[in-house]
Amino acid sequence: MPPPLTWDEISKRIQLNHPELQKSDLAVQSASQNYALELTDSAPNINATLSTSQDLYSGNGSGLSESLTVSQSIFPTFFERPNVDRSRLLISKSQLDRALVNASIRYSIATDYINLWAAEQSVELAQKIVARRKKNLALVGARFEAGREHAGSKKWANAQYASAMNELEQSKRQVTLYRHILSVQLSGFEIGDLATQLPNSFLHPPTTPNIQLLSKTHPLIQSAGIKVQIAHHEKNTVAWDYLPSLSAALSSSQSGPLSGTRTPATDIGVRAQLTIPLYSGNANLWRTELAMTAIESTHQDYLLTQRTVVSDLLTGWNAVQNASDDLRVQNLFYSAAQTRSEIAGAQYGSGLLSYESWDLIETEVVNQMRQVLGRQKALALAIANWDRIQGKGIEQ
Repeated sequence: MPPPLTWDEISKRIQLNHPELQKSDLAVQSASQNYALELTDSAPNINATLSTSQDLYSGNGSGLSESLTVSQSIFPTFFERPNVDRSRLLISKSQLDRALVNASIRYSIATDYINLWAAEQSVELAQKIVARRKKNLALVGARFEAGREHAGSKKWANAQYASAMNELEQSKRQVTLYRHILSVQLSGFEIGDLATQLPNSFLHPPTTPNIQLLSKTHPLIQSAGIKVQIAHHEKNTVAWDYLPSLSAALSSSQSGPLSGTRTPATDIGVRAQLTIPLYSGNANLWRTELAMTAIESTHQDYLLTQRTVVSDLLTGWNAVQNASDDLRVQNLFYSAAQTRSEIAGAQYGSGLLSYESWDLIETEVVNQMRQVLGRQKALALAIANWDRIQGKGIEQ
């Protein structure tokens, strides 16, 4: 039999197998490889040449030449490298994107996990309701046999017992369904038959957060900020293409016959090259204008992201508070309904309360039991959504 499903087991499973997270890891890897490639573009170029020659016409024999050239772009490579800076920022952005994907996956899995937990709790609740309805049916049947209750009440109590049994079977089917859904989400991981244990982090709301601090460190805002920086580097890249460029090269070559006493000739040279772009239409102007527009656009996206994140954080935390308050109040109603049920049961057994009045109170107790579970599930889902809004990943 497989072990019971735990949140730690889910974390391990997702880290190893979830396709979206694996794809995000590849994106981070690709960004790192691109950064390494950009670095190589600014490295010195070293070229070696080895050649032989044979003079077929004069018969002077064959010759051998060797050359080694080292060239390096000096300006503007040594002073500014926007392509390298941009690719380095893309690594950070891919890591932030991975964090957001991770948070989305965590919320999706948490929702299925909470649904499974609630379904299993519904089975336990349905079993309690069945036991309660069975006990009530026995009490009504005894009063009917004693001539103190009419047949309609007995039939009604029997129908309620049948309804409770039906609810129990449906709850069991829900457990099977959510186990299958969660298993598919976890790439076919076999889920144990033992009851799912919901972590305390989903059962109790966290401490009051600092919304402003959370917004400053939020992955979405950080990613939007990096986009602004990337846009600036792309503008610098455009400007770089229209700057004069200076490069230098050092070369050493040696040539001579393959045989004989003549000493090979050796040449050492230094070359500098200055390239000045003179005219390319208005391409540089329009490309610069496009780059400036892109900077302004990303800046506006950054401001909009700030507003959206703060609004989502406030809304999400408000939902957690409301769900927590609703559960607290619901527990009060359930406690009151239990007390009323105990009193009404004694009164009905003594003939002081009609079946109709007692049945209303019993039905209310059952409804309150369902409401408590519903409020617990709502709180767990609100906390899971709050974690998503913060960008909290599966391993956190």
